[in-house]
Amino acid sequence: MAENLNYKPKGDTASYCYGDDSTNCKLYGRLYTWDAAKDLCPDGWYLPSRSDYETLFGKVGGQSAVGTKLNTAEGWIDNGKGTNDIGFSTLPGGERLADGSYIGKGVSAFFRTITEAGENDAILMAIGLLEQYDGAYLAHHGDSTGKSLALSVRCIKKSDTP
Repeated sequence: MAENLNYKPKGDTASYCYGDDSTNCKLYGRLYTWDAAKDLCPDGWYLPSRSDYETLFGKVGGQSAVGTKLNTAEGWIDNGKGTNDIGFSTLPGGERLADGSYIGKGVSAFFRTITEAGENDAILMAIGLLEQYDGAYLAHHGDSTGKSLALSVRCIKKSDTP
């Protein structure tokens, strides 16, 4: 997918628009907890794993190149530095923390993976355009709130080849 998922399932209580403002969903897509995201991708698509993102990093020249090659030039504070070389079109939708507050819009994008890092935590992929770091990394939150964070979702199309 070349855009963040913006789908709200019927009865959904685990996805959010940044700042609880529907305008942000139109631009950045919805933010999903891990439980909401794990079965969210449509038929024929799947939620990426840590390995899928590692493969993507390799295709664009490594983690330090990701921030430039996957990001759009618009939508980031100071218009960012993105060249969007492969059409990933990363926009900085930020995240919703477990306490219900929001951070990062305009400066960072956080994407869900299906890869768990413990009972209450899961690996995430982060892209930032910050003074100290403009690449990407795969990490987990490191505490019991990781799966309850609401992050952006990209789905990958299943391959017809084995």
